[in-house]
Amino acid sequence: MGHAHPDGITRWVWAANLNRPVGNKAKLIFSRSGNLALIDGNGRIGWQTRTSNKGVVDIRLLPNGNLVLLDRNGGFVWQSFHYPTNTLLVGQGLGPGSSTTNKIVNGRYSLVLQDAKLSLFIAPEPKSSKPTNIYNITQMSVLGSNITFDTSKHFYGPGPGGFYIQLSIVVSSNSFYPLASPKYNSTLSMLRIGSNGNLFIYTYFELPSNGYKAWEKTYATFSGEGRDNECILPSKCGSFGLCEDGQCVACPTPKGQLGWDKNCKLPSIPSCNASAANVGYYEVPYVADYRLLDDSDGEGSLRVDECMKKCSSDCKCVGFFHRLLATRFQCLLATQINTLAKGDVRASADVYIKYTK
Repeated sequence: MGHAHPDGITRWVWAANLNRPVGNKAKLIFSRSGNLALIDGNGRIGWQTRTSNKGVVDIRLLPNGNLVLLDRNGGFVWQSFHYPTNTLLVGQGLGPGSSTTNKIVNGRYSLVLQDAKLSLFIAPEPKSSKPTNIYNITQMSVLGSNITFDTSKHFYGPGPGGFYIQLSIVVSSNSFYPLASPKYNSTLSMLRIGSNGNLFIYTYFELPSNGYKAWEKTYATFSGEGRDNECILPSKCGSFGLCEDGQCVACPTPKGQLGWDKNCKLPSIPSCNASAANVGYYEVPYVADYRLLDDSDGEGSLRVDECMKKCSSDCKCVGFFHRLLATRFQCLLATQINTLAKGDVRASADVYIKYTK
């Protein structure tokens, strides 16, 4: 499903079979039993609502973008709002518990509602362990709360212009987290997780043929300079790089920092049976990484040389982060290092990268 406009940009907002594509001869069939199914040309079921014999008598696409199956009383038997993909529309939300209703996903990145927090996660590559928390969007006061992406009008004075529109994450009637304040009707808005892990809000603003783009980006979680810029995203600098104020500024190497380009990558690491004389490390000081957000992680209170021995004895280790906390050292071994943020005081450490001498 999507919303088209003469400007040529169509923003699709929901996909039934995102990870199970079908061929050109596929058919969408709404059966007499009340089941809605996407059938491939060879008869394979690519997707279905599993609502046969559950009292479904009608199918409708509502103005808010919700595709619903209704019973005789107009009640919802099934609705697409309960099965989000990578997008939330206005009025759509996430709930705790179910893996189909508590998150939106795009590739390695996911926005997940769990443990009274709405958080951004990244899955390891290859998938050898559970996803890691990169960033907390909101902190709910009540465990088990639902959240809704919604729009509201707030008044600040008399007269026709005495109000403003706000797009927010709503937890309850008196608890919300404002994200954006467009200057026009924002009913047709979407909150989307991008392929790089950034969260965007796109708002549809229709003006008669004046060349103005109908879709405007009204919010981004990580943008520009400052505290919450794109450097926190592991994929910002591709395979590897040093990032500052939202820009990839250098490619750290054993010979020093070179200019960054898309070919920047980690050096090859020694083989498992390499002698200690062939294993080297080079330091990139005072950098940040999402793995440093948790002070409790790591290999214990180890000095740099002790942490180095740990990494050298681990064939999969490509380097490690080391820093001094309030009462101890923190040593974090890494099997993957991508974007390093320069000079982030919230979660900074020295990183030591393994290479073959």
